[in-house]
Amino acid sequence: MKIIRKKFSKIGIGIVALLVFISLIIASKWTDKDKVSNNFAKQLLDYPLPPQTEVIEKEQVNGKSLVSGNGGYWGVIASIRLSTKQSKEEILLYYQKAGLFNYPKSDKRGVEPEIYFEDNLQKVERSEGYFFRSEDGSRLPLRTYFEESGEMVVTKNNIEETDKELEYVVQITSDFDYFLNIN
Repeated sequence: MKIIRKKFSKIGIGIVALLVFISLIIASKWTDKDKVSNNFAKQLLDYPLPPQTEVIEKEQVNGKSLVSGNGGYWGVIASIRLSTKQSKEEILLYYQKAGLFNYPKSDKRGVEPEIYFEDNLQKVERSEGYFFRSEDGSRLPLRTYFEESGEMVVTKNNIEETDKELEYVVQITSDFDYFLNIN
C-alpha cells in the first residue's frame, strides 16, 4: 500500500510540475515584449499618410526604463519622420481626426500622437535606438497645439505658410507590464 501511495505521490508532483512549467511558457508568450511592442508600433507605422506626404524614415525603439517614470515597465516608442507640402494647420487637423491610438496589449484607446515640426525638433539617441523630443526636451502631444476650447493655438512658429516642403515627426509613446518583468 505504501509503495502505491509513493508512486501516485511522485506522479502527482510530476504532473503539478509539468502544469506549472507549461503555464510559465504560455504566460511568457502572452506577454512577449517584442510582439506587444511591434503590434503597438504597427498602429502608427501602418496609419495612412496625409495627402502630398512622403516617409523619410520610420523607427521603433523598445526597452526597460525607456519611458520616464514607468517603474520598470517595458517602454515602446514608434515614430515616422515625414515630408509634406501641407501646412502645419492641415497636418494638425489630420492627426486630430485620427484620434487616440490603442495602449499596448489593449483595445482601449488613450495614446495621443505627438507631433514635432522641424523648427522644434531634436533626435534623442539611446542605446536601444532613437526617438524625438522638442528642442527643450519635452514631449509635444497633439493637444499642446490646441486650446481647451478646441481652437488651434495660432502663433508664428505654429502656423506659417511657406512654399517649401515641411518636415515633421509623428510619434506614439507608451509602456506596458510584462511577465515577471524579466529582461
